[in-house]
Amino acid sequence: MADENAGAQEPQQSEPTPEEQQKAAEQLQAFVAGELKKGTPKTDIIKQLEESGVERAEAAKYVSGLEQTIEQTKQAEAFESSDMFPAVLGGLAGAIVGGLAWGYLAIWSDKIYSAIAILIGFLCGGGVILFTRGKRGMPA
Repeated sequence: MADENAGAQEPQQSEPTPEEQQKAAEQLQAFVAGELKKGTPKTDIIKQLEESGVERAEAAKYVSGLEQTIEQTKQAEAFESSDMFPAVLGGLAGAIVGGLAWGYLAIWSDKIYSAIAILIGFLCGGGVILFTRGKRGMPA
């Protein structure tokens, strides 16, 4: 009697598409970055990556590289005391532009729209962000 499975072939695993590879890489980066930001020890992250099939040396290299990238990004975005003057200028510019616009609107319409104060607040914040080139945090 012939074996029924003799002629049947195992289903072949197809290579992942570039889109699938990109999505997997993004998920891996998001996972590792999230764990680092939570303060999870690197050894625990490496162990979790090992359990998911990544070789230990490759996992350690990836985690260390991503940790360095995150630290460099933090330092580049850090708000320094030298950024205080541009921040004040940006906020002041937003307040002046918004205040003038509000005043002209009040004169033109003969009404005072108090909700515009919220927009002026956003203008001030936008001026701070623009003048400090997106840096954030407390001055060092």
